[in-house]
Amino acid sequence: MADSGKMKTTRHIRKTLYAVLALAVFMALNLLAGSTVMASSGKSTLPDKAGFTESTTVTVKDFSMSVPTYWESDINTGDEFRAYCMDDTFAMLLIETFDGASELSFKDEMQRNLFVQSMLSAIGNDGSLTESSYKTIGSLEGAYAVFDITVEGMPFTGTMFATIDGDNAYCYMLCENPDNKYDYLPDFLKTLGTSKKSDAAAGAANAPADDKAAFSDETQKAISDGEKYLGIKAYSKAGLIEQLSSEYGSGYSKEAATEAVEYLEKTLPIDWNEQAVSAANTYMEVMELSKDMLMEVLTSDYGSKFTKEQAEYAINKLGL
Repeated sequence: MADSGKMKTTRHIRKTLYAVLALAVFMALNLLAGSTVMASSGKSTLPDKAGFTESTTVTVKDFSMSVPTYWESDINTGDEFRAYCMDDTFAMLLIETFDGASELSFKDEMQRNLFVQSMLSAIGNDGSLTESSYKTIGSLEGAYAVFDITVEGMPFTGTMFATIDGDNAYCYMLCENPDNKYDYLPDFLKTLGTSKKSDAAAGAANAPADDKAAFSDETQKAISDGEKYLGIKAYSKAGLIEQLSSEYGSGYSKEAATEAVEYLEKTLPIDWNEQAVSAANTYMEVMELSKDMLMEVLTSDYGSKFTKEQAEYAINKLGL
């Protein structure tokens, strides 16, 4: 009876931990609100799990990776996320992806720190950061962070790596209790080292840019609409994707709209800097804006959605 109660408590803590971490990553990608952080690091004294000799290949959206077979997927799996945990210990491996990340750059220290701090803020007051940096692991580059959290009164050390591919952010996270028998970090880093674009996704990415017929009917129609929109006014990449996918625009799927804009980006081609200049000129013709206000309307989600660099290029071009 006692073992049954302990098992239920273990399962509850693991599911709570999963929910907290999944929400935290989602909130960080969507909010990006926080402050800069200090960096330091600690190292586990536990023996390595060293169980990578037996692994299985899994796919999360466009990425494939090798995961040790000792991880058991008993919480949740899907095309865009996987959550693994151990039956006999408090350790969890979480891999998930979110879209809408095309404007992020983890090379930018401020954006990287805001992302990490937002994730910790979403976790709650019990989250504290011990390391934040930009790293290359295998073929991936991205934000690397180590943090401590407490869930249901139990302490955990977390290691997170986030990388961006096109419009998608891929987040890999390991959480383990310091009282565990083994250290799972070395195997986690090996999983990261094997992560790469899946063969199917790589094939699609390497398809001839001018092969319009290779796309679905929906994407081909979105390409045609995109050309028409660009002939009417200036758009940022994010703004054009939104125009093509919004219910107030063409109403295509986000995937079709993104494929269409990336196709136009390669074949026209589109100079997003010059698009920003055209948009800035249009704003200034309608009303007299200060430099700061023009920056706001060019970059805001409620404005044109240009990147800060594109907006700065436009403002400098206008001589403001």
